[in-house]
Amino acid sequence: MNKVTLQLDENVLRKLNSLVQGTDQTPEEFISALVNKLSSDQTEDEALLAECEARWDEFEKMRLAVPLDEIIGWVESWGTENRVAIPQCRKF
Repeated sequence: MNKVTLQLDENVLRKLNSLVQGTDQTPEEFISALVNKLSSDQTEDEALLAECEARWDEFEKMRLAVPLDEIIGWVESWGTENRVAIPQCRKF
């Protein structure tokens, strides 16, 4: 592992020490975990965005969808005597 030295202003250092107080992490471990989590979140966000773009491309080609109000009505009917049939996709 490469070690580097960071210069933090007093306020940031105080906040960092407060965050790790009562945990089993050192400030260095806390920052490493935070950076790794941020990197992981970014990768997940990129994957989600790519999936959304692919679904949008598919919609633009096929033009099949179900209106939101029909989906809401269907879900709200769950567990009732008047359960609504699942809405079907149609061209838009």
